[in-house]
Amino acid sequence: MATEGQVRVDPYAAHNFTVEINDVAVGFAEVSGLGCEFDYTEADESVTSHVTDVTLRRGITGDTAVWCWVRNAMRGKPDGRTVTVRLLDDRRAEVCSWVLGQARLRRWSGPTLNAIGGTLAIEEIVLTAQSVDLIAPG
Repeated sequence: MATEGQVRVDPYAAHNFTVEINDVAVGFAEVSGLGCEFDYTEADESVTSHVTDVTLRRGITGDTAVWCWVRNAMRGKPDGRTVTVRLLDDRRAEVCSWVLGQARLRRWSGPTLNAIGGTLAIEEIVLTAQSVDLIAPG
């Protein structure tokens, strides 16, 4: 455990996180694909970058926030949203956050349903974003 003024050297657990879409908390069980890729010219004199697709998975609940976003996109009204993924420590205090700017839906997948089993009904969205920023508190 780091004390005041010290930098923590032990990695944080990946299971403590929250996701917000336009500042509204939306429960997700998994976030993957946070990142960016770089393309260099042959002479390595310049570089271009782009944000990788981010996948969010969650159990189906009565919350229709994600479906409303999907429905708007299907109706030809794609709206870029700010998606914030906050990593939390063991006391659920924010460690850092990644902010996806102008995130848009690339894909929505509904649950796989199977009467022979006890798995959860999971939906998945894949986002494309114009930017990603790392925000460290303090």
